[in-house]
Amino acid sequence: MTKPSINLTNLSIILTVMIFITLGCGNSSNTNSNTGSSANQTKVIGGSVFPANEVCSYAKGSVLDKYGSLVKKWEEDVGSKDPNARYFCEPTDKSIKINDFVNDIEVSIDYDAWGNNLQGAYIIKLEYWAKSDTSIRSDVEQALRIKNLIPYCKDITKKALKTPLSQSIVEKLQNPKSISSPTGVRAKPFCEKLGQGFVCVTSNMSQSDNLVDFKIFASVESYQGYQNR
Repeated sequence: MTKPSINLTNLSIILTVMIFITLGCGNSSNTNSNTGSSANQTKVIGGSVFPANEVCSYAKGSVLDKYGSLVKKWEEDVGSKDPNARYFCEPTDKSIKINDFVNDIEVSIDYDAWGNNLQGAYIIKLEYWAKSDTSIRSDVEQALRIKNLIPYCKDITKKALKTPLSQSIVEKLQNPKSISSPTGVRAKPFCEKLGQGFVCVTSNMSQSDNLVDFKIFASVESYQGYQNR
């Protein structure tokens, strides 16, 4: 009569051990999963933002209106894997084209902004790209910059940071060789605190392909977060 009780006791012990093993494996799996996900998490950039109801319209009413219109609106990309690019000014592929047929130069100017929340953008990016099938004369391209790029950067900066663009940044835009690197090599940006935010400019140049990258950060915190992301 004692055998059944022994078997039941053994069965209870076995079940208890299996439950503990299962729970232990589950906790271990969850711990590893959480550790992995936190390790792969992108740092969310903080700080104040350029308001969502304003930032996409900064490109309107500028010196470039005579060449076209950059009508964009604040949108969410629900499929974005980068939380810092979840919100942006759409469409991103819309740009202004300026053609100098006499000197065989086509200039493309893009306006973009990104954020990680519905409230607005932590960064604005202007991209100026001059290209030609032949070599670009520096004096001709500099004249295009003075006529179009510099006034445009001044206009956007004043709207975004409520303060004029500094003369030191203007000089970098006017003389891109001082901040340039060979095409295909990432140039070190020249950055400067301006108002409540930061402005950075860099350039990649070749004989027939000149690219200028101009960024405006809404705050010192967003600038630092972008640099350390």
